[in-house]
Amino acid sequence: MARNRCGYCGKLGHNRRSCPQLTSDLKHSYETAKMMVEEVAKNYGEGSDKHDSALRTLQHYADRVAVRTGKDPHTNMPTEKKRTVSCSYCKNKGEYHRAKGHTRRSCQHLKEATAQRHASNVDYRRHVVKQLNETGVTPGALLLCDEHVRGPKGWVMKQVVFMVTSIISENVSSTHPSEAAIVTQKVGSHHIHGEAQKKISLPRLKRDANTYYGVDYRTGKVMPFYNNHAMRPAGYPSCASPIGGWFPTEDKEKIRGWQDMLVLARGAEFSPSEDWYTKESPLVKQWLS
Repeated sequence: MARNRCGYCGKLGHNRRSCPQLTSDLKHSYETAKMMVEEVAKNYGEGSDKHDSALRTLQHYADRVAVRTGKDPHTNMPTEKKRTVSCSYCKNKGEYHRAKGHTRRSCQHLKEATAQRHASNVDYRRHVVKQLNETGVTPGALLLCDEHVRGPKGWVMKQVVFMVTSIISENVSSTHPSEAAIVTQKVGSHHIHGEAQKKISLPRLKRDANTYYGVDYRTGKVMPFYNNHAMRPAGYPSCASPIGGWFPTEDKEKIRGWQDMLVLARGAEFSPSEDWYTKESPLVKQWLS
């Protein structure tokens, strides 16, 4: 007579669901994760990204142990047999107790966070428009950069002129400060094969001698960003990201690499309607998910 063979330990007489070795290994993983949470809290502080990640790992193993043993390893108390719904957003934030009893779809905390991020995104977009106007990278501007293109004799590096045609408001989001939001069109490139249209990220703008404009991606607020890590003051938050992905210049001698782009001609002043600022960005919803 055939006997069950466990798919986990390979022994006969039981299956994976009742495997004592799997239960023991999960308990060991839970204890290891518990020690890791304490160590991360000590080294990086509670509430840090690493601490939140360690808490999620701990809860993962706690849930698996509870399913197999019928007891919550945190309290050693019996768990309810009936599984309750839980919110993935709250769990992702480390709020495991708060996550119980509702789903992501009905989560009031997610709705409030979404409303807050869309509101802060309006102020962020106003800053971006100011940044675009100061650099001159607005519709009608002519930009010169090195482009890897395919010509009649194969792929070559060539200086290509682009004209800025529009700015995509949906892609101007404090959650994605380097997203390709500027639509450009190749100008005078008659011998270049491939797409004539190209999307590029926002330009970087200096705030002062040591900083560029950046954004706190957790709150969406504009803040200074230190491009030189050695210049960062003590306590500088790790959640800062620079706005934009390349450096505009109007002096060809200052071009040092692919991140520099020459502004041949500045565009007209960019003054979008109020709807441009308040339109919701799908990137905010993507980031919150």
